[in-house]
Parts: sequence; structure tokens; C-alpha cells
Amino acid sequence: MAKTKEKLLTEAMAEKNPPGFWLKLVLRCTPLVLAIVLVLLSIWFLRQNLYLHNQFFRLKKIAAQPTSNYSELRLKTILSEMGVEENSGTLPALPVGAIRERLQKEPLIATSTIRRIFPDTLQISIRERVPVAVLQSRHQGCEFTIDQEAFILPGEVRGLSANLPLVITIPNDHALRIGDQTDNRWLRGVLQFLDLLAARPEGTLYLPRLIRINQPGNQLHVQLQAKGIFKQGATLVLPLDNLAPALDRLRDVVRQRSQTGQSISYIDVTLERNIPVRP
Repeated sequence: MAKTKEKLLTEAMAEKNPPGFWLKLVLRCTPLVLAIVLVLLSIWFLRQNLYLHNQFFRLKKIAAQPTSNYSELRLKTILSEMGVEENSGTLPALPVGAIRERLQKEPLIATSTIRRIFPDTLQISIRERVPVAVLQSRHQGCEFTIDQEAFILPGEVRGLSANLPLVITIPNDHALRIGDQTDNRWLRGVLQFLDLLAARPEGTLYLPRLIRINQPGNQLHVQLQAKGIFKQGATLVLPLDNLAPALDRLRDVVRQRSQTGQSISYIDVTLERNIPVRP
């Protein structure tokens, strides 16, 4: 019985797939496969010759928008080091991603925009990082600057505001490196302080010129420029933590002394009560 079933199955398969079945199938499919390959090759050929390497799209102009620290020549020099120059190559074949990545390696460049403007122009615009303070490194014997996002920048920056505060006695300043985003908690505290001043309505009353980090006391000692009731060099002592409540206490004291016409040369708002103030 089993042999009979096996014989019937064999005969059924033979009827279903007669001799030469696979050969006929291959012969029938070959033209379709060849047609698909030819279409793909045609697309590749057209893309290479009519788009990527079409001389109609030859790069004739690099429009680089200059900034304070990056002249048009400097930006073009960076591109030239990558082999990207005017009258060299075509616009579609430019490595836009690699250009953007190279520009982002510059410490002072926050963002960059690369645009192809057909038929022949590459447009480059950048936004520079803006220093908010100058950092004095005792261990490295030099100065850096820092932006609001905690990126360490060179000390010599064109267009630098003359009113930036100088930060001194920085713990672990030997670890500062240009281009790095620092996680130094004391510098992060300084940035938080400056950010709060910029955001608060009364923040314009305080003009910090020197910020000394007091690591043992976990404090910021801020020397102010003369303005309002603050004398030149007035000292403001702040806690590194809980800065917002401390600035609230400072605001209240300044308001009271302004009403009575009293000046301030020293104030310590690390204390919540009996805040010491000297005229």
C-alpha cells in the first residue's frame, strides 16, 4: 500500500514538473532579469553623468558668510584643505555631510548651514558661540572663555565684550580643554548664576566683573562694578547651590536699602536670616 502511494506521488510530481521545467522557467525569467539590470544600470549611468558629474552643475562660487572670527578667506581655506574649491568638481558631488562635520570641529562654531544653490553655488553660513565669561587657569597659566552651554573656548576671541566677568580660583582647572563641554560643577554654578541674572528683571542692577570660586565654602564671591546703590568693587557672597532663593533675598535687601538711600559694599546672602550688609 505504501509503495502504491509513493508511486502515485512520484507520478503526480512528474506530471506537475515535466522534464525541462526548470530550464524553461529560467529561460522565461532571464529576459526580465536582464531588463531589470539594464534599467538599474541606466539609472546609475544617468545619475553619474547627468547629475553628479554634469559640468553644467560645476562649482563656480563658494559664498561663505563671514563672522567676527571667521572671514570668508578662513572658511574657504578650511574647505580647500578638504579639496573643495571653486571651479573644482560639481555641486551634486560635494560631500556636504563631511563639510558640516569638519566645521563643527571648530571650537567657536556652534552651528553651520550648508546649502547647494543650483546650478553652481555652495552657500555656507555659521553661528559662533558667544563667550559669557573669561576663565583664568592657574595651573595652565593661560586664559580661556566659556559660553552658556559650558563649551570651553579660546581666550583670544574677536568681538569679545569688554564687560565679561573674570572667573578665578577654578577647581580642577588643569582639566580644561578648548572645544570640550565641561562638567566642572563650579563652572556650571557660575553659568547658572549668570543665566539667572540675565533672566531676572532686577538682574541688570548687578554688573559682575570678578567671580572668585570659594571651593571650601561652596560659595561664589562676586565683585561688582559700581551701579545704583552698589559701590565699585562691592562684594556679593552667594551659595553655589540654591542660587535662586539667594537672589530673592538679595533682591529684597537691595529694594529696602534703595528706598532708604543706603549703599552696599558687601552683602552675604548665603544666610537666610540676619543677612550681613556693609554700606
